[in-house]
Amino acid sequence: MLDTGIDAPEVVNLVFAKPVKSYVKFWQMIGRGTRLRKDLFGPGKDKTEFLIFDHWQNFWFFDEKYKEAQPAPQKSLLQHLFEARVELLHTAIDKMDEVAIAIAEQQVLGDIRAVRDTNAIDARDKWKELTQLADGDRVHHFAAATKADLLSMVAPLQHLRSIRGDEDAYRFDLLMTRLQVDLLKGGPTAPRVQDLKGRVCEAVELLAKNQNPVKAKADAIKQVRSKEFWASVEVQHLEELRSELRGIMKYQQLPTTTRVEPPIFDVTDDGYVTEAYIPRLEGLDLVEYRRGSRGPQEHFAEHAILQRIRAGKFRPHAPAPVVAAAAFPRGAPELHLPERRHRARAPVRAAVHHPPRREHGRYLPQPGDVDELLAILRGLRTQARTPAAAS
Repeated sequence: MLDTGIDAPEVVNLVFAKPVKSYVKFWQMIGRGTRLRKDLFGPGKDKTEFLIFDHWQNFWFFDEKYKEAQPAPQKSLLQHLFEARVELLHTAIDKMDEVAIAIAEQQVLGDIRAVRDTNAIDARDKWKELTQLADGDRVHHFAAATKADLLSMVAPLQHLRSIRGDEDAYRFDLLMTRLQVDLLKGGPTAPRVQDLKGRVCEAVELLAKNQNPVKAKADAIKQVRSKEFWASVEVQHLEELRSELRGIMKYQQLPTTTRVEPPIFDVTDDGYVTEAYIPRLEGLDLVEYRRGSRGPQEHFAEHAILQRIRAGKFRPHAPAPVVAAAAFPRGAPELHLPERRHRARAPVRAAVHHPPRREHGRYLPQPGDVDELLAILRGLRTQARTPAAAS
């Protein structure tokens, strides 16, 4: 990700491919696209904007408002064809070519009436306007308002027409109409005309010559291959050629493209050594482990009084020295000192003389009794060890 320290004025697309949690870093990344650059897209075409593609909702995370760009609606094939025919009519009127005007008028009127006759909901909403535009006199005069209505109202409705199975024919119509427009504008030798001529020749050469419908159009195919035809070609010649060949465009055999197989490298997983590691404890580590894991279990399992406490059978009126002796590990010093015995009894007696709860004649220890008792017993054990250490 580009953030601080990057100066690339040529950047026009920023992609947030990861979540950003730092507000400062977020704006640092956006700043990479704000660098100006003159003549980036050609002489006089400076960088004026850049795009941001946010795949991780970083703008939402920082509550930054933005206007989401709406993609432009895609034009259908018939809409492109109708707009090209309107351009042909406009160019023919400008060049005062009566033959081309008549051809373009018939094509435009045919498209308008075809949309009106679809009886679709969108077409019925514009029924009055379509009927007015279908008038031959209005199209013949071809005022600026008429051209605007044709492009803004009729052209978007061309997608209502069904051309299923005839896409190749209408695609050839579009190619020939554009060729007619450029022929009127620049003549047979115009570079744009030469480019479109090559596309027409390519479309004809892709036809399956062994098909009977294609054989029936042999004369028209020979015209396309003739240099004399293209040297003196006019709009009416192209219209005749379009009418002859549009029906057989579905017999085109598209060239098969050979796929390049991706290189595959088969790397065998051999020559490696694996070793399973099993942790082993030896010596003092093993003794400490066993003491830490089994000591508490053995301590509770060997002392009868602690077992009775766990089972809920502990008698609260048992003598405190007996309970204290049960809690000490083996080898712990016993409490034989008279001056310490009466000190030890008071806290033990206070711990075990809570108001008992009985059920069916058995004492039920209350929560915290055992923990409190063990804490007091550990204190007794500390007091017992003190004289031994002093001695």
